[in-house]
Amino acid sequence: MSETETHINPLIARAKLPGETFAIPSGGIFYENDELDDSVINGEVHIHPMAAYDEILIKTPALLLNGDAVEKVFNRCIPQIKKPMDLLAKDVDYLLMALRQVTYGKIMEMNYKHSCENAKDHSYNVDISKLIRDSKKINPTTINKNYTIRLKNEQTVELRPASYKDIVNMLQLFSSQQSYENQEITDEQMMIRAEKDTNAMLKTIQSIIRSVDSVTDQNDIWEWLQILDAPAVNELAENVEKTSNWGPSFEHKAKCKDCNKTITINVPINPVSFFT
Repeated sequence: MSETETHINPLIARAKLPGETFAIPSGGIFYENDELDDSVINGEVHIHPMAAYDEILIKTPALLLNGDAVEKVFNRCIPQIKKPMDLLAKDVDYLLMALRQVTYGKIMEMNYKHSCENAKDHSYNVDISKLIRDSKKINPTTINKNYTIRLKNEQTVELRPASYKDIVNMLQLFSSQQSYENQEITDEQMMIRAEKDTNAMLKTIQSIIRSVDSVTDQNDIWEWLQILDAPAVNELAENVEKTSNWGPSFEHKAKCKDCNKTITINVPINPVSFFT
C-alpha cells in the first residue's frame, strides 16, 4: 500500500448497523439556519444505533446537564443533524426515543409501583414504537394562527417552540437555584435572587419569541421585554403552552398488576434513566 492510499478498516463497515429513518414531528419547518443537512426532506433523518462509547456519554449526568452528551451522540448517530443544540426540544425528545428503539429494540422494560392498596413494584413493558407513532406533528397550515398573537398594545408577536439549548439553560438555572434553597440569605441576597428569577422568567419567554413586529434581533427583543408592562408579559407567558402542544407523549397505559385498573405510567424523559 502506498503512502497516499487511505486504509479502510474492514471491521468498521461490518460492525456499523444501518439504522432506520424517522420524520421529526416539527417537519423541520422552523429550521432556517442550517440546523439540518441539505439532504433532509420533510424532516426525515436517518438514525444509526449507539455504540458503547455513545452509551457512556448519554449516561453521564455532567455531560447531560450542559448538553454535551446529546450533541456528541447526535453528531455520531444522526449525522444529518448539524446543530443538535439548536433543534427544538420536542424534536430532541422524539429523536431520543427513536435512538433508543434503533439501539435496543421497540420494548423498554421499566419498574413501576401503583398507588393502590398493598401495591408492589412490578415490571411493565413499554412499547417505544407506539409512543413514536403517536407523536403529534406540527400542522404547517396552522402556524400563523397558533403561533402569532396580537398584544393589547397592538404589537404582533410571532412565537416558536423552545429549542433544546433553551431547555438546557433553564435546567442549569434550576440546578443552580436548588443549591441555594436551604441556605440562609440576607435581604440584599434575596433581592439579587429575585432579580435573577425575573430575568430567568423573561429569558424563558424570550426563548419562544421568533419576532416582534417582524423584528428578529434577539438583543432588541430582550430590551423590549425588559420595559414591557406586566399585563403584556403575563399575556406572553400564558401563550407558552401554545408552543408545546405537539411532539411525543411519554405516557404509557397499562393494567395494574395488583388491582387490574388502567394506570398511566410516565416514561422518564431524562436520558440517564431513559437509556438504562
